[in-house]
Amino acid sequence: MLNYVCILSEIINKKYMKKTTLTPFQVNYIKKVARLTIKKNGVLPILDSFLIQNGELMATDLQNFVTIKGLNLNKDLQFCIDGKSLLNVIDNMSTFSISQGRSIEFCSYSEKMIFEYEEAGEFPKTPVENSEIQGFITKEDVDHIAEAVKFTGHDELRPALTCIALKDGYIAATDAHLLYFKKSGIQPKKPVLLSKSTCHLISLFGYIEPLRLSVGTAYITIENSIVKIVSRSVDENYPDFQKVIPTETTTSIVVSKDELHDTIRKALLVADPITKLVKFKANGTLQITAKNSNHGRAYKRTVDLAKIDGYEIEIGFNGKFFDKALSTTNSYAATIELGSPTRAAILNKNILVMPVTINEES
Repeated sequence: MLNYVCILSEIINKKYMKKTTLTPFQVNYIKKVARLTIKKNGVLPILDSFLIQNGELMATDLQNFVTIKGLNLNKDLQFCIDGKSLLNVIDNMSTFSISQGRSIEFCSYSEKMIFEYEEAGEFPKTPVENSEIQGFITKEDVDHIAEAVKFTGHDELRPALTCIALKDGYIAATDAHLLYFKKSGIQPKKPVLLSKSTCHLISLFGYIEPLRLSVGTAYITIENSIVKIVSRSVDENYPDFQKVIPTETTTSIVVSKDELHDTIRKALLVADPITKLVKFKANGTLQITAKNSNHGRAYKRTVDLAKIDGYEIEIGFNGKFFDKALSTTNSYAATIELGSPTRAAILNKNILVMPVTINEES
């Protein structure tokens, strides 16, 4: 009787066995999706796993439901595999194929690893709802989204500021101190907020081909031929940032980014520890000053090779925030456009830095 069971088991195993070889690109996607979505979850351990279903690989952190398509896995089987185990295989076997039967075999030229799979019944279902196509996220948009993420906040009590916004033809992000804004061809009917984790997934898959953006009531779907991302909507009001973007400027300053960076950092050493006020004065030359009257400290520097066009102006900034804005830019030069001492400055066309009021004592 035992022999018949063994023979039957072998027949069933051969029936469902399918060998799949993953490309280096697919391996890279799996690794990055795992690190973005799979976290050690004590409450729901099933979230530590990948789901293999309909020949596709799925993972979720309950904010994003990610399906990697085109892996040519066995469509007849549905099971889970521990995400950490799969990552260990990927990290330690440079090339491998997957054979799926009653267990999963990872085979390279000289090695084989075998894993028992888990039942898939408890794995969360990818949400399905009616949604409307709102546009496409292009490679250029992906670049701007990656830049915008640098300007998001970390205050969980203000969840809108931890996201980037697709609003009124802009890609925008702010932490309430700095604002990144960039014109975009994505124009959803209502503002769409993307969490940072969703943005990282967009950056991973959006460079290969454009991503279709569809918006429903509770979820956003982002999809191309390689991936489908279903992201839970962030139902928060986003600040009306357009109101603070200057419509015209009267003074333009072009200066070496590295020199300006160095100057502001030195000014911060003596600036007031609370306001961190650093003053810019443009009157043919660019002078940057800071002082702390309580401790008798002062700093002054005339920045070399600054090109200034327009009217004379004196304006103050929080040096810490201005320095952070400079740090996010990749250009060799910093272009600062100013309108008045009470209006925001525009740095390198896409970054807004709010001014600090200059008192007589400052």
